[in-house]
Amino acid sequence: MATGPLPVISFSLGGGTFRESHTIALGNLASEGYFCVSIGHTYDTDVDFPDGEVVYRMMWTDDEEDIMLRVRAQDAVFALQLLADAAFAGRIPGLGPQSLQTSRVGMFGHSMGGTTTLEAMQLDTRIVGGVNIDGNFEGPQMTIGTDRPFLVVTAMDDQDPGYMSIEKTWLRLTGWKTELHIAGAAYMSFCDDATCYQMLNAIDAIDPNKKRFGTIDPLRVMDIQSPCLKALLILY
Repeated sequence: MATGPLPVISFSLGGGTFRESHTIALGNLASEGYFCVSIGHTYDTDVDFPDGEVVYRMMWTDDEEDIMLRVRAQDAVFALQLLADAAFAGRIPGLGPQSLQTSRVGMFGHSMGGTTTLEAMQLDTRIVGGVNIDGNFEGPQMTIGTDRPFLVVTAMDDQDPGYMSIEKTWLRLTGWKTELHIAGAAYMSFCDDATCYQMLNAIDAIDPNKKRFGTIDPLRVMDIQSPCLKALLILY
């Protein structure tokens, strides 16, 4: 087993979803030697704390979206600060003598998690590369952007109202950047649900109109998504 610092990848989930719903993508990255951190954002999803306390999701109003986004980004920074603490990292089960490379970290997220990724990059320069998977951009971040590598993965097309935020932010992404549009994909194509339903031969019964998971084979989405994430992470 390698004893050098493990590269760290942070993941931010979509609004109101569960971090366990992206286990396939994270497991794929972990199998390549990345230390993956999936963040359960308190108040935006149900969170079980180690002491037994359970904090349930709150319903945010439209007026509170900027606050929610900033809190999510601060969650990501807080997680990174903890991982940089050797005493904390030493208590992580299974890590053993290995250390973590926390001075240069990659981050990606789905939907609001992708929005959170750019916000966190603006708060912490240790996050040196980011991926937004089918998420809009929000508020001031659209005029700030980043000069670090950024990948935008979309299922939405350029006629979708949310795509306007991507077009507006694009000029502010001044480092390496690219957009990958996955034809036939839908918003939920990037979660584990679609792949699991496909493996159970249940996807047609659950999504007969192909609105939830799209027309693309979910396994194909994973085949595309994982190499793209790895390719971006090589840049940092």
